[in-house]
Amino acid sequence: MRSIKHKIINTKRGNDELRKAKKGVLALLRKKGHAKNTELLAALAGDRGLLELVREDLIFNDLAEDKKGVGLIYIGETQAEAPTETSLSSVPTDRTSDDAAPATSKRIFISYGRADAEELALRLEKDLAALGHAVWLDKKQIRNGHSWEAQIEQAILDNEVLICLLTPHAVRRRDGVCLDEISMARFNNRQIVPATVLQCRPPLGIFRLDYVDFQSWRTEAGYKHAFERLNTALRKQVSVEGVHAHIFGQLKPLDFGLDVTCLVRPLSGAQVRCGALIAGCGCWSDTHSDTHIDTR
Repeated sequence: MRSIKHKIINTKRGNDELRKAKKGVLALLRKKGHAKNTELLAALAGDRGLLELVREDLIFNDLAEDKKGVGLIYIGETQAEAPTETSLSSVPTDRTSDDAAPATSKRIFISYGRADAEELALRLEKDLAALGHAVWLDKKQIRNGHSWEAQIEQAILDNEVLICLLTPHAVRRRDGVCLDEISMARFNNRQIVPATVLQCRPPLGIFRLDYVDFQSWRTEAGYKHAFERLNTALRKQVSVEGVHAHIFGQLKPLDFGLDVTCLVRPLSGAQVRCGALIAGCGCWSDTHSDTHIDTR
């Protein structure tokens, strides 16, 4: 009983030490934006074991990124670390911490279907603008008396990021404008951040991209968590690609298709007919495996 109690006390002491160390490292990262392992080690009084625990915790909780094994880069707090707000809509606007503000403001185009995502689009426009981003939303920017198609095309060209709210109305209709907006953004090499609002199959053009899950956005916790993920994606300034696409992009596998084609000799017509005959005999043999053939 005494050993169990002693173990509990040591565990609590270890957790308190880890929390204190994590707080100190976070303060250093917020101040500088990044830090070398030597700086982090100095902040933890040379405790390498404690540093490894802090690194693991910060990276796992999306608070920091590893800098090629030589340090950490601060990328902002997760929902668990964020202060609790009373108003859902004021979550991004009332924050004063460094992670709330984007590293650089972005020009963002929001693509959505009015039938099932207009309310969320308006809210995102308000919250992203409060963080310093310039947001283009057709409901507010489209001018009467001018071609709406031309205005949308120009807006996609003028903005560097396209957030597409994926719903059946937006991406499952053949005549949907959202599909054209996504295609144009891809063609012009814009950063695309898909956000699933209602369950649907993503368009082929962005199928490989990971998405931000906004399906629970009507709940306070659901919206805050999804918005934080969206904000993290914008800060990283990269497309949110899937794991396989990321691996292929890093490895850049060689294509030996042309070499194989040159080495493989094309079959002649006689060889093709012979192969078909052999295959036909094999099918007959499988079908009549129980049939006895008298060869006498």
